[in-house]
Amino acid sequence: MDRANFGCGWSDLDGNIVFANKALCHLLGAPQDDVVGTNMKDYYPAEVRDQLVDIILPEVLEKGEWEGELEIVSIKGPVNYCIQKIFLVMEDDKPKYFANAITDITEHKKYEDLLHTDKLTSLGTLVAGVAHEINNANTFVKLGGPGIGKVWKSICPIVKKHCEENDIKKIGNLETSNMENYVGKLISGIEEGADRIQALVTELKNFARKEKPDFRKFVDVNDVVQAAVLLVGSKIKRATYNFSEDYAEDVPHIRGSRQQIEQVVVNLLVNSCEAMEDPKKNLMVATEFDEKNHRVLIKVTDEGGGIPPEILDHITDSFFTTKVETGGTGLGLAISSRIVSDHGGELLFDSQLNKGTIATMSLPVEKSNE
Repeated sequence: MDRANFGCGWSDLDGNIVFANKALCHLLGAPQDDVVGTNMKDYYPAEVRDQLVDIILPEVLEKGEWEGELEIVSIKGPVNYCIQKIFLVMEDDKPKYFANAITDITEHKKYEDLLHTDKLTSLGTLVAGVAHEINNANTFVKLGGPGIGKVWKSICPIVKKHCEENDIKKIGNLETSNMENYVGKLISGIEEGADRIQALVTELKNFARKEKPDFRKFVDVNDVVQAAVLLVGSKIKRATYNFSEDYAEDVPHIRGSRQQIEQVVVNLLVNSCEAMEDPKKNLMVATEFDEKNHRVLIKVTDEGGGIPPEILDHITDSFFTTKVETGGTGLGLAISSRIVSDHGGELLFDSQLNKGTIATMSLPVEKSNE
């Protein structure tokens, strides 16, 4: 074990380390004599330590093993990202030790992060380019729609008169008695569709834009939430037939980054959509002003499957995910939580299994701006 190129260590059921090979000691940043006798829990960040104690070790005791990614803090300071396998060692048919096999993937993770950042940069460029092309094509529709409407208003009386004089009941499959109203609605639909495309393209360009957060700017929360709804509108439609919006009229503007707040709302909406198991169930987004506590609240409420209580406290931990099979990274809510915290706010979750979840973003308001 001492020659293994991965960290290997044994601890008793209380976490006290009884053996650590050279690779593990190198990872922890201390000689073997200093590592043996310490507690394994001391080498994890606080949030990971809670996850280890509350979820992982109980699972090892129940199932005999666990495998996943965890952060380990070296005595020298840096955080290492590791793949860790924990096995339960039995003695006389009783649990005796936890055996740990730990592989350091920090450099690999850094490389992945660089690739991911590069992909996001490329994606932003691609989105901006596609949005520009769509906008150019949509310009013809926006200009043509009103023009066709004016032409129709001019020729409609002539067409109606011709049909009446010649007893024409249908043109194609369209009854001439309903022609004026029907064609008018078609033209209005073209104009409204073009406006929606333009709004969506604008939000895509805003979302893809590289923005250095400027918390001095005032943000219209209602406007930001509506923009986020527009961005994920198709996903919402696939998730539920019963989506509703409720925007309070007395919501004051707050200081912050419009793009970052929109990113959080998009993430909360996407999570709620993915939690919906029955499209007949309700999904709602709402804003309100808590005047007593000087806070603006953004609430996303779904009637999805809910969050198990044992993981509720960990859903904003980095790399914690229940969606490994579908490509979940465990970063969405972690980043969202950090963004809200940077704004001086809180990201709160109230959930009941099989009933749903309420995600609340609480953001401070300057008293002078109320």
